Amino acid sequence: MKKLLILRKEQLCPKVEGQEAKWATGMVNLFNSLATNRPTKFGVYSQYAKDEIDELIAHYEDDLQETCGHLDEEGITRLSQVMYLLKTKKYENIWWRIENRVHDLAESGKLDAYHITNILRSFSKSQDNQMSGSPKLFVHLEPLVLEHLEEFSLRDLGHIAYAYSIRALGNPELHTALEKRLTELTTTDVLDYPSSSNLLYYLMFRDCKNETLWKSVIEATLENPDTLPIVYYKPFKLAKFYLQSHFPEWDLNGFTDRFWYSE
Repeated sequence: MKKLLILRKEQLCPKVEGQEAKWATGMVNLFNSLATNRPTKFGVYSQYAKDEIDELIAHYEDDLQETCGHLDEEGITRLSQVMYLLKTKKYENIWWRIENRVHDLAESGKLDAYHITNILRSFSKSQDNQMSGSPKLFVHLEPLVLEHLEEFSLRDLGHIAYAYSIRALGNPELHTALEKRLTELTTTDVLDYPSSSNLLYYLMFRDCKNETLWKSVIEATLENPDTLPIVYYKPFKLAKFYLQSHFPEWDLNGFTDRFWYSE
């Protein structure tokens, strides 16, 4: 696949003067197909797979940077997701171009709840979880998060909360609003494990002492009938020690019982 994409670059993504937006969208869709359909586990060949992706992006690096200036809100969101899914630790310049375009689209009011969620998620877990993007990006998107707060699902808010807490960003007004909305949603909705993982990290990164929210998150997690996957085990184990330290009077037996299969 890598060889095909490199050798047939001009045929796959022909660039025609006056049709730059179409060319940019086509290139992003091509990489989106690759990122969403390639295997995610390579066993002993994982480093080889990473090297192949780095080599492929190297041949398209200048083009991917140029596409950013021609993409609309859907395209730039998709490109940020592509870079996140490919998990390359390189190509910071592409991320900077994505960020610049996001600033432009945010200024023009073209970003909705879907775009904001996935852009923040991609930047906060980009470059194989090394993260990228300047604090200015998160500050710039903060008013939009507050504006669309009622539109976000519980899973969306988990991604947003994680993004701001892992970067230690966000004004007190943002976190107050997030905690209030999360308390409302966790009271009525069942948390899946990806969302629980994000929220547990958020509460610990923020050193949150909000007992109501902690109880809502734990109770909503306990309503989940599924088995805790080992990939999400770490924040649960850390939360156990955090809760034992800050709320020693709480009975955590039901919560820790969820670790049985993972441990």
